[in-house]
Amino acid sequence: MTIEATNALAQEALVVIERETWRESAATAALVTSLQEFKGLFPEEVVAPGEEIGIASLAVLFTDLRSSTALYQRIGDPRAFAFVQNHFRYLVESVSKHRGGVVKTMGDAIMASFPSGRDAIEAAVGMQQRWGEFCRAHGEYTDLCLKIGIHEGPSIAINNEGKLDYFGTTINLAARVQHQAQGRDVVFTEAVRQDPDVQAFLKSVDWPCDVLTVPLKGIEGEPTLYQIWPAGKPAD
Repeated sequence: MTIEATNALAQEALVVIERETWRESAATAALVTSLQEFKGLFPEEVVAPGEEIGIASLAVLFTDLRSSTALYQRIGDPRAFAFVQNHFRYLVESVSKHRGGVVKTMGDAIMASFPSGRDAIEAAVGMQQRWGEFCRAHGEYTDLCLKIGIHEGPSIAINNEGKLDYFGTTINLAARVQHQAQGRDVVFTEAVRQDPDVQAFLKSVDWPCDVLTVPLKGIEGEPTLYQIWPAGKPAD
């Protein structure tokens, strides 16, 4: 790119060219703190107690394990607990492959953060596509399904009992979106779909995609959601 400037003044003029976007190689705080490697190596490096940091954009993913209660009843607490712990390790692996990090676990669910919607989508796709293989390797629990929901937007980073955590509408909406998943699918919001990198990724694949307009508890209106089936849509 060539820029030409002409000075029509009688005196010298100073011209300043400023880049308003991050360099592609820049490592922002939002990116670094999302990485699983950072969380593992520097678990104490968090926001100071009582402080809050606004993050312009963060992709948030929630999972849930459908039919896990029935699993505990069927095979007993020790074996079911072992499966859930193995499933956590499986999810962490998928998250870390795509520049993400697990923020916390809740029962048999996780919350993970990513620097972009495409990172979150690709991590979710990997989880669903290899889920059947994982279940067969750990006891043929093929009735268990992963439910995954994703939203992207601004959030607030805080210190929650010595660990980095996120709060705000983006996190609440991502959790509600996960509740709309059926299992084997990935459900995400319009904000995620509008990401140009997400659109390019979706155009490169050939999966069923359903459009959902549903009320979400605590959320105004009826947000438009998108549901894809990376491992194939089950027969009705």
